[in-house]
Amino acid sequence: MGGTFSSGDDKGEGSPRDGEEEGDDDSEDDDPNSGFDMEQRSRPSRWGTLVGDILARMRGNDPEWTVARLSGKRLGVDGAVDIFDAMQTNTRVRVLEVASNGIRGASVLPVARCVYENEQVLELDLSGNPLGSHGIHALVEPVLHNNALTRLVLANVNIGNDECRDLADILHFNHSLTDLDLCQNHIAKAGAGHLGASLPYSFTLTRLALGYNQIGNEGLVALAKGMPSNRSLQVLDVGNNALDGGGLSEFLSALSETEPPLETLDLSENKLTDEGVQELGAELANSLPNLKALGLRNCDLTDEGVKQLCVNLHAARLENGGRLQLTSLDLSENAITANTIQDGVCRLLTGRRYVTLSATALTPRSAGQQSPQQTPRQTPRSERSTSSLTHLDLTLNPLGQAGGVALLEAVRACPGLVSLYYGGTNIPEDLDRQLHEHVLNHRKAANLPTLWEARRSRGR
Repeated sequence: MGGTFSSGDDKGEGSPRDGEEEGDDDSEDDDPNSGFDMEQRSRPSRWGTLVGDILARMRGNDPEWTVARLSGKRLGVDGAVDIFDAMQTNTRVRVLEVASNGIRGASVLPVARCVYENEQVLELDLSGNPLGSHGIHALVEPVLHNNALTRLVLANVNIGNDECRDLADILHFNHSLTDLDLCQNHIAKAGAGHLGASLPYSFTLTRLALGYNQIGNEGLVALAKGMPSNRSLQVLDVGNNALDGGGLSEFLSALSETEPPLETLDLSENKLTDEGVQELGAELANSLPNLKALGLRNCDLTDEGVKQLCVNLHAARLENGGRLQLTSLDLSENAITANTIQDGVCRLLTGRRYVTLSATALTPRSAGQQSPQQTPRQTPRSERSTSSLTHLDLTLNPLGQAGGVALLEAVRACPGLVSLYYGGTNIPEDLDRQLHEHVLNHRKAANLPTLWEARRSRGR
């Protein structure tokens, strides 16, 4: 985000704008366009042409321009000011993305005026701009009175616990916002507490993203205290927040008597460990029976924990009238081997563990030769699974050939599985091809697009 378009003699310091002081932390040195004087900006140039074209379309209410993607254009303060001034009267743009453009806190007033005046914009992305406390304070009142904005992205904008108090007011009083993204900030326990206290008063928020903060176990429990009275929140992202299994257990215990509507829980990149997830299946059935998607990417899990998790998830689905109907499970980037596929994943997908084939079944075949044990076959109807799982991510786990053989048998018996990712698992090419073909057949049977790639290198 730093730097300028100019070099050498073109560099210079810009003068402070209205509302800024010489000693303010938000210095002009960070403005990508501070090296241009007004005469330079009036000439045709990379900066002038870009902003001029954007302003012309905005002021002209271009009917074909409903999504304005301006992220990373290095607009700087002056460019952003002109654009948001033009947006105050624009009635066409519905999605406005201005991420990573050097918009600083003391210069956010035009953004605030735009939010206050323009109720046509439904989504606003300000991520990657160092708004800080000045920026959030300026935005709160306009967002409170905006009855159209549904999505607000404030990821990586340099805010912490104090700013969460202002954001809590937005959740409390605004009744249009459905999606709030606060990832990659400095939010800890106190900030999570402010947000949790506002959840009982929010009737529209369906997604709250807090990934890559530092809320910790106590912050997660503080969030849970506000969730029993909330009937709208469906997606909660608390990935990479210094959580462990103990905090997760407390979180679920706090929800056990209320059955909140949460459908997606992302716990990725927390050190939950095997001990933390072994009883997770049973706890989810009691606390989050509406859960559909569970993210456990890179959570320091091995065979011991994941096998027990799969067994418990399967049992939870069968017990209590099948209350827990999980459809998506992300286990990528852990340390799962063929043993977990055989004893855990196969049970989750088919209802039974995999019976290891003879050694000859795992012998690599020579060119042009096909092993009969790995030849595609029609799974008997009596063997087919009734699993609710449709999406499974096993990327970057050392499954190897034995894991590939077991996974192939499970996929054959689970026609509902229409999305499977296993890149970086050391599955041989012949098994890779057969797995891919089976999942594609499942997608065709479900009338889903077949432009799908199973071999992606990462799980997220």
